[in-house]
Amino acid sequence: MHTLLGLADPTLGGPAADAISAIAGVAPPRSWPREFKQRFRALPYDIQVYLAAHETRRERALRRAQNEAASASRKLAALETQLKDGATHGDEATARDEA
Repeated sequence: MHTLLGLADPTLGGPAADAISAIAGVAPPRSWPREFKQRFRALPYDIQVYLAAHETRRERALRRAQNEAASASRKLAALETQLKDGATHGDEATARDEA
């Protein structure tokens, strides 16, 4: 009714937002510092939902990037080992051929 009359929605902040937040149970993002988690609960519900979903997507993307980097690092280490072993075996073969 408030918004239809051009007035601010009283449930979008303050005690009303805290009560709605308590009922809805949207958890603050884990990456947020403790002092801001309480402020998260005072945000309007739709903003809480958006921020929580955005943070979840960001964490998944970060984990995926970390896994890809770890995989690339393992592949690089394997290639370096192969090159090192190949160079060592190549030196031994060259030494045998020269003898």
